[in-house]
Amino acid sequence: MWVVLAEKPSVAREIAAVLGADARRDGYFEGRGFQVTWALGHLVSLKEPEDYDPSLKQWSLATLPIVPERFALKLIEDPATRKQFRVINRLFRAADELICATDAGR
Repeated sequence: MWVVLAEKPSVAREIAAVLGADARRDGYFEGRGFQVTWALGHLVSLKEPEDYDPSLKQWSLATLPIVPERFALKLIEDPATRKQFRVINRLFRAADELICATDAGR
């Protein structure tokens, strides 16, 4: 199965129509060997400094620059975003091929 990730639902709908993926599922379209899904804006963001060390919650010039050993991501705190992220994760894990059809300028 080929999985296509679009940046938003309206773009996914247009791509799905061109590919013939006309069966609407929960969080994606499916058909003719394709599953077309979408993001909802940003799905993840960088963790905040206090996520690495609670003492960094209070801003101080003395603690700058803050450069973690490894930058980490966190899921956006929004129920719809979390639900769509789970859909994307499930589709990606089962995919044979992935196509990133998001905004090239991002």
